[in-house]
Amino acid sequence: MKQHLFIALLFLSACSDRKKSVQTIADTDEIRQSPQHITSNPPVHIKSDIFEIADIDYLENKIQRIFVVISPQNVNDTSIIRQIIWALKASYPLDNKSNISFFSEKKYAHYKTSLFTDEQHALPKTSYQNWKDNHYLGEYAFETMQYKTFPASSKWKKQKNYHINHG
Repeated sequence: MKQHLFIALLFLSACSDRKKSVQTIADTDEIRQSPQHITSNPPVHIKSDIFEIADIDYLENKIQRIFVVISPQNVNDTSIIRQIIWALKASYPLDNKSNISFFSEKKYAHYKTSLFTDEQHALPKTSYQNWKDNHYLGEYAFETMQYKTFPASSKWKKQKNYHINHG
């Protein structure tokens, strides 16, 4: 716990040096109550100038995935991605089975099945390729500490892999 507090303080210090701000706010109104999103403790929401949490997927009170919105300009900036990972790790009970998905806009930040194939899908199926190539920016796996940009893109030149230690 002391290590997580130190990392959070380090992150906050780095953000203040970059003229960025981060706040933690308890907000239970944004929690979706569905079988995939069940938690006994309301999540802590983080406000930041560099990212936004769009959604959190829980399974059996464990975080499976956090959906994060970032600027597409930051997709290959590993120092910013590392700051986001450390801030989330300091604020949430993440384990080696947790993942972070990065998106360009909140409306694109969810599982592809929810967006394109479920009965109440939010986006037309014709925009699926655009979602893969331009809006699904990256994926971080805590188990492997690997961050991959544009993991579903058909434009393989956009895909890059980075090793980012989560502390």
